[in-house]
Amino acid sequence: MSKLKNTEEKLRYRKTELFDVAKDIEKNLKILEQNRDVAQGVFARAEGRFSIQTICAHIDWSEKHYREYLRKGRLRIDRLFIAADRLEQLME
Repeated sequence: MSKLKNTEEKLRYRKTELFDVAKDIEKNLKILEQNRDVAQGVFARAEGRFSIQTICAHIDWSEKHYREYLRKGRLRIDRLFIAADRLEQLME
C-alpha cells in the first residue's frame, strides 16, 4: 500500500510540474509573439523609408528571401530579430 501511495504522490507531483512547465511555455510564447510584432513593425517602418534593395543590402538578404518573408508574413524568429535589429540601426 505504501508503494502505491508513493507512486500516486509522485504522479501528482509530476502532473503539477508539467502544468507549471506548460504555463511557462505559454508565457514565453506570448513574449515571443509580442517581440515578433515589434520586429515586424520595424520592417514596416523601414519599408516606408527605404527601398527594398537598400533594406536587403543592409540585412544581407536576397530580394527573393525578402519577398518570401513578405509573402508569408513569418520568418524564423532568430532571423527576424537579427534583421529587425539591423534595420533599427539603419534608421538611426
